[in-house]
Formats: sequence, structure tokens, C-alpha cells
Amino acid sequence: MDKKQSKSKRIEWLSIVALIIALFGGIPGIIGVVDYFKRSSFTIGFDPNNSLACRINSTTAYIGGKPAILLYRITITGKGLQPSYLREIRLELKIGGHWINGTQFAPLQRDETDIKGITKKALHLRFQKPNDHDDIFVADWVNFHTGQKGLGYGEPSHFSYAAYFNIDPNEFGKCQKLRIVVTDYLGNDYSETVDCSRFMDKYSNLLLIQD
Repeated sequence: MDKKQSKSKRIEWLSIVALIIALFGGIPGIIGVVDYFKRSSFTIGFDPNNSLACRINSTTAYIGGKPAILLYRITITGKGLQPSYLREIRLELKIGGHWINGTQFAPLQRDETDIKGITKKALHLRFQKPNDHDDIFVADWVNFHTGQKGLGYGEPSHFSYAAYFNIDPNEFGKCQKLRIVVTDYLGNDYSETVDCSRFMDKYSNLLLIQD
């Protein structure tokens, strides 16, 4: 769903609510609902340079071998005058003209010690080479949870997000677009779409170690 479709969906939903309120509250009720929708919204931002595509290395049947997208940091910023509440986030891939939904999961985090002797929770990634591999550890991963506090105007919320996809790994490599869709508690969708090629180049050699 693009931004134009999201806006249309919001207007249709608003029209239904406004009709119900008109039956009980008249014109003042309609004005109140319209005013609230104008005052409650947010923007989506993320850095594709710190995001990646990989395969999941796990013995767990439902997730092992599945392709995945890891977004290291998403920033949602309140835009309206009323607080906005996040209900759901989902990732969608466009492959061959069709949009495919991903399933959110929480990557395993282990205690890892860096070169300064500081121990932190981190994701374990492995970049495979012809005769060797490099281990990569990503710290400060913050999983998204629903029910967080409302975001006022200019107030940001930062978190990470991971999703796997139930598609053939070879098809996954043909991804054309990635879309982040954020839904608030009023049912409004907001989206941001980027080109998959910005972070798909190392996909076939990168593993997320989950066991």
C-alpha cells in the first residue's frame, strides 16, 4: 500500500466514523474527529546503509534457512499535535510485481566482549568466504514492542526490526523494493519504500547465527 492508497484508506475509514458520530453528536462530533486525524500522525525514517539482507542459520524448522531483512535502526517521529501510538510494523518485499509480507522475529542476542573489554548483548552474523569466514557482532539491537508511549510533535522513537520471508532464497535475491508499513492504533497506515539493491549485495554470503 503506497502513501496515496494509505491516505484513501484513512479518508474512507474517517467517513464511516463521521457518519456514526453525526447520528449521535451532529456536526460538532464530525468536526472533532476530523480535527483529531489532522493532529495525529508521524513520519518514518531509517538508514538503508545500516540495514542488511541475510539467511537465517538455525536448526529450528520454521525459520532455518529462511531469507531475512534486518533494519538496525528505524526512527518514528511524531508529526501531529496529538500523540500518535504505534500498533504494528511490517515489512513487505516487491518481487516480480507482487508484494510479499514478512514475519517479525526477535534475533538471538548473546553476551559478546569487544576489543575494549566491554561486554554487550549482540547479534552474531557470519560473512562466508571461499575458504574462510568473518564473524560480525552487532550490538545495541533494540527490538520493537507494541504499546509504547504516544509520540508528540517532533518526538522520536528509535528501535530495530527483523523479519523473515517464506519464499525461495533464490527468489528473495530478485527483490525490487522494500516497504516499511507502520500502523497506528486508529488503523492508519504510513509507509516508506526504498530500492532493495541498496543492501542486497552481500545477501548470499551472509548468515544470521541463531543457534
